[in-house]
Amino acid sequence: MLMLDAERGVYYGLDPIGARIWEYLASPVTVPDLVKRLERHYEVDAERCARDVATLIEQLSVRKMVRMIDA
Repeated sequence: MLMLDAERGVYYGLDPIGARIWEYLASPVTVPDLVKRLERHYEVDAERCARDVATLIEQLSVRKMVRMIDA
């Protein structure tokens, strides 16, 4: 998946798992729920999944492509 940051004119690429995370982020979801969804879909260690999700969300947040809100 390719995404365009129109303000900066920069393209970002996501691998298939990153694209799946992006799909899940289309509606509000907590990080723990997002990790649980991914664990059900992929054979992945829970701790690694949580770290990888946190890293991607942080990268997207820094680029202002997502934002975290308090529930």
